[in-house]
Amino acid sequence: MMVVSAERSALKKELETTAKKVVSASASRGDLDRIRADLEGLEELDPPTPRRYTTNDTSIEKMAELLMDNSDGLLLYRDELTGWLRSLERQDTRQRGPSTSSRGMATGPTRSTG
Repeated sequence: MMVVSAERSALKKELETTAKKVVSASASRGDLDRIRADLEGLEELDPPTPRRYTTNDTSIEKMAELLMDNSDGLLLYRDELTGWLRSLERQDTRQRGPSTSSRGMATGPTRSTG
């Protein structure tokens, strides 16, 4: 970001100097247009994203977001790996809908014949 701001400042100074030269006829309008185009062509760069190596106790959605910024991968630290795998299973169940056993439990009390 500082580099872009320094380049922009230098180009503005050069633009002013060239504009004075154009008035005194020691420079052409083409030079002025070239500097103006260079000034407009400067792009603000996005700030760099910090590099991550590990993460812990994260949801699958956040993990996917983190992996987009860290293409080399991440180490997922979790006290209980089985707990994380179960959380994935729960999320998958929510997406598919209730299971047959929970639908059966939601129907109400059962009557016994006997």
